[in-house]
Amino acid sequence: MFAAGVTGASVTDAPTGDSPVTGSCLCGEVSWAIGGAREGRFLRMTHCHCSYCRKHHGTGFVTFVVAPADRFSWRSGQANISEYASSPSMRRTFCSRCGSSLPHTTAGGDMAVPAGPLTGSLGLRPQAHIFVGSKAPWTVIADELPRHDAYPAAIDAPVLSTPAARKPSRGGVVRDTVRGSCLCGKVAFELSAPFQAAHHCHCSRCRRGRAAAHASNGFAPIDAIRFISGEAALRSYKPPEARRFTQCFCAGCGCIMPRLDTQRGIVGVPYGSLDDPQDGAPQDHIYTADKAEWFDIRDGLPCFTQGS
Repeated sequence: MFAAGVTGASVTDAPTGDSPVTGSCLCGEVSWAIGGAREGRFLRMTHCHCSYCRKHHGTGFVTFVVAPADRFSWRSGQANISEYASSPSMRRTFCSRCGSSLPHTTAGGDMAVPAGPLTGSLGLRPQAHIFVGSKAPWTVIADELPRHDAYPAAIDAPVLSTPAARKPSRGGVVRDTVRGSCLCGKVAFELSAPFQAAHHCHCSRCRRGRAAAHASNGFAPIDAIRFISGEAALRSYKPPEARRFTQCFCAGCGCIMPRLDTQRGIVGVPYGSLDDPQDGAPQDHIYTADKAEWFDIRDGLPCFTQGS
């Protein structure tokens, strides 16, 4: 959830002239632009670690830029935009065709735009980490940006707790399985085996599909997953040019969900979809040649310009 009111965005490497910054979902049906004069185009930029954002995007954190409403415009695909009210004050949007998270209106009337799908140089870089109190245990924050457990102290806004049904198991409880679910609760699953491999992927498909700096996925044998409920609510989208890449999501809330690869006998699980801690963390960064220009890799993990 983006924190309204974080101020002081730093401006660097500004886009040439007043050309708009554009973005689109994974399938390309929904697209948008942020235009107008370069000065004042963006108000702020933060990394959000709240459990709701992690769940919706399927990754460890989500980076948002906030733009004044009069600088933002939808270019195409508004009929494909679905909404899910994750709280009384928050309506999350996603593409009904491919599941990509989309820009949404903040409580103050501005537009919170996921930075992952944006093209070109934004002219600013992230300013802070928010909701670090909800940070995933496998996420490493290695930069010097300010960190806030929830909203910054100057922000008077409600802080939501994690819904009880999706809270991790209490410390000391031993489980033979790891649980996962979507935000709306339609889809729930269990994993009975640890991940055999796990990666942070920076490819352009993952950045657009997850609407984030990168995806974080773990891979296990396909027979290790069991859907407890909601398998009928799953939707999938495969880009026409893709060999294997397929994004699966809940049709009710847009949360990114596990994808079963029957050809290879594996299941790819978004780390953000997990409710219980999984043993181990992603082992490396892959496809860093496509990395977002505003994101720096500082966690010390091996980096590969293509796959590992």
